Amino acid sequence: MCKLAHNLPSKMGYFPSYTGIGTAMTITVCFFSSLREQLGKEKVEVDAQKVATVADLWQLMADSYSLTGKALAAVNQEHAGADQAIVDGDEVAFFPPVTGG
Repeated sequence: MCKLAHNLPSKMGYFPSYTGIGTAMTITVCFFSSLREQLGKEKVEVDAQKVATVADLWQLMADSYSLTGKALAAVNQEHAGADQAIVDGDEVAFFPPVTGG
């Protein structure tokens, strides 16, 4: 299940697990709030070899799911900027710039 740490800083940057030979290298991508509603799903798995940074992953998600605009990101429950490197086994969360109330 995707979780978002509650201790993320208020100013966020805009913008997968190896188990042996022959297994896919993946990044888990989680969506929150209106992004989750747009997609109709909480998470997807992405081939880790297709992306190198949070920006690459956001672009892939935007192209694949017709997402528009900006999103905030967290990698492994830590705030992340667009240029943050991502690797096999990471969990990347995307959420809108304004959430909660």
